[in-house]
Amino acid sequence: MVSEIHPQDDLGRSPMDDIDFAENKEQRCPVLLLCDTSGSMFGGPIQLLNSAIRQFREEVNEDAIASLRVEMAIVSFDSTVTTRQPFVRMEYFDPPMLEANGATDMARGIQYAIDMLESRKKSYQEEGIPYFRPILVLMTDGLSTSTQEESLKARDLLAQHENDRRLICFKVGVGREGVEALRNLLEPGQYPPLEMDKTKYSEFFKWLSASVQTASRSRPDSTIQLPPTDPWRVIEP
Repeated sequence: MVSEIHPQDDLGRSPMDDIDFAENKEQRCPVLLLCDTSGSMFGGPIQLLNSAIRQFREEVNEDAIASLRVEMAIVSFDSTVTTRQPFVRMEYFDPPMLEANGATDMARGIQYAIDMLESRKKSYQEEGIPYFRPILVLMTDGLSTSTQEESLKARDLLAQHENDRRLICFKVGVGREGVEALRNLLEPGQYPPLEMDKTKYSEFFKWLSASVQTASRSRPDSTIQLPPTDPWRVIEP
């Protein structure tokens, strides 16, 4: 399912939700991948990202509990913001083939992703389903082309949701330019973004798989212990 977003969109609700919510009352761990698919990702980088997402699906589904509890959604941002995959439980997750082109409208992507997560939480609440704090994975390899006003609004919105413990955000800069772009989203005192080597998408998604499997076994109000990030991070000498 690929569609450019519009104000009347349902924020990624899946046609399978009614059946799945009725049959499966397990707690949920929603994961939203907000990924840069601008022109700088063309070629090798976007191919590595697509392969790593498929690997992520296989690894999570090997865990019987995680396959029942982890839900995945994908939103891409380039010149537009696009719902690539509405929220769906991992058992039914069929990774889309992402393509790279255009600019880098990160601010609008952040605002839409947060709205999508809030809508998902509302769905859980309406169905009486407990859920772990949503995980937002923001990945970019370059500077945002959003306006300064839009960028400041997105920064403040993201900081508010993090400070209020309404989501967990992994800010992953692919290479130094990606890290520099994400530094602009930080308020004073926030942890710096994580820097990923440009070739280590596979290692990052292995780490993410281990993280969400741990989260899926936790109590909804608990703090998860994340695995070490060394295998995929750029380590300073």
